[in-house]
Amino acid sequence: MTSRPLLPSPIRLSLVTRAMAPAAMIAAMIAAISTAGMAAGTALVLGNAEYGSLPALPGCAMSARAIAAALRSQNYDVVDLSNLAIGQIDAAISALGAKLAARKDAPAVIYICAYGTGFNGRPFVLPVSASVSRPSDVLSQGMLAKVFGDTVSRAGVGTALVILDLVRPPNTTDDLPLGVLDQPGLPDGLALLGVTEAGGEAATPLATTLIPLLKEPRVEVSALLAAVRARLGVMKTAVLSLSRTGAGPGVLVGPAPPVVTTPVVTPPAVNPAVAPPAVAPPLAPPPPASYDAIQIPAESQMTAADRRVIQAALTRLGYYAGTTDGVFGPETRAALRRFQHEINAPMNGTLNPEQTRRLLATP
Repeated sequence: MTSRPLLPSPIRLSLVTRAMAPAAMIAAMIAAISTAGMAAGTALVLGNAEYGSLPALPGCAMSARAIAAALRSQNYDVVDLSNLAIGQIDAAISALGAKLAARKDAPAVIYICAYGTGFNGRPFVLPVSASVSRPSDVLSQGMLAKVFGDTVSRAGVGTALVILDLVRPPNTTDDLPLGVLDQPGLPDGLALLGVTEAGGEAATPLATTLIPLLKEPRVEVSALLAAVRARLGVMKTAVLSLSRTGAGPGVLVGPAPPVVTTPVVTPPAVNPAVAPPAVAPPLAPPPPASYDAIQIPAESQMTAADRRVIQAALTRLGYYAGTTDGVFGPETRAALRRFQHEINAPMNGTLNPEQTRRLLATP
């Protein structure tokens, strides 16, 4: 087997909690990953180990370093991050989305090893800054796990694998509902692999399983997921929660499968003396959904009743778990930022009229 040439000066970022403001970090990350060269693919690797209010996860730090090294050996352009607060994770996702949008033809891998928890049927990844004293705190201090898949989907990458290697916080009984991410609406080519681990000093069982698989001369997403399921499915410390692939094998490493072309068939000549059969016109598409029927004034002019309507909608959609009191406090603003992130709007926590109509019209 011939060796693959490595990128000169591979990119590696090691960030410490609160070492840099989120705005400055976005600029630094975009500058750091702007030169991909001829990388075979793009990868974001995050290992959160040094938590302020939770026991350290040295296994996550070790796992992230090993996964990053395996991907670099396959000529991947890897951004390797550690110990990120929530603002820093937002910055990393923004920088990654810009990078992926510019390289839609290249495969992408995201690997996250961190504490994870669930609330209201949704899984969250915990940044190192999280301090969760009650379950609803995760809404303002956690990162929705689906955000990582959404970032890949919006960028339009043809083949991508998102790996969530998560550890439950100690002394918690909450479920980590990774299965809800396996939705029928996932785009073709996106695969999600979620595993719930037990924290430890060594690399996680999932990382230990993935590393040799990622170093193969050819890595297909479907084959990799099948191998992980076969090796981890019987283990008590690591339960495979979900896997999904789109159309085709989805190649992460190695040559792409050959393109099958359909031969062009020339239609028979039409005799002008014979009238063609009548063809019914296609049905007109339904008009686009309109939010104008929902009348809520701008936020500065909302009454307390209007604000309660907003809070009730946020509660119904799982963004808010506070009191429906008509007061837009910190928890309500955090819930609004979650909603804005999911509709790809600026996360400023303040609704404009269009966002208000979209929120209230969401089923």
